[in-house]
Amino acid sequence: MALWDEWGVRQPCTVLQLENVQVVQIKENAKFVKPDLVSVQIGCTDKEKNVPRPQLGHFKSAGVSPKWKLIEFHVTQDAVLPVGRVFKGKKMAGRMGGNNCTAINARVLKIDNALNLIYVKGPVPGHDGQFVRIRDSVNKKGAKCFPPDCIPPPFPTVDPQVENVMPRELVAKTGGIDPFALKES
Repeated sequence: MALWDEWGVRQPCTVLQLENVQVVQIKENAKFVKPDLVSVQIGCTDKEKNVPRPQLGHFKSAGVSPKWKLIEFHVTQDAVLPVGRVFKGKKMAGRMGGNNCTAINARVLKIDNALNLIYVKGPVPGHDGQFVRIRDSVNKKGAKCFPPDCIPPPFPTVDPQVENVMPRELVAKTGGIDPFALKES
């Protein structure tokens, strides 16, 4: 798929769908995480069948439906992802594809709030239907990573009252100068 930016330049992109993403647990205990960090457990894609009883109890205590995939993010108290390392994929005998792949500095071009879609510039590794983990860039800091009007970065979840007044689509501006303008000599 492709999108056109404000200058009329075609940007190739990949569309990612967020399906029933909910916060399942927040761990603030220093026993589980470092004292200055909080662990946020996020689940996505509802799972109807074959849910083990311990997981059913975990989801019931959180007040959410059982999820297909659970993942944890370590964040600071103000919900900003800290600079950290990328964990290598688990190697398994007799099987190919056990390694994780990281696409660094993939730019988000557009977010569709009504359809829960994220448009990412360029390709995203993996096959159709695969789960993708999205997080803030660790290579860029401050003004390089976020526009000046968004520092500090916004909280990663949405308040239901704010959701009603948000526009349907959020489009990132590329900025800079018009690439098609005639250059003066």
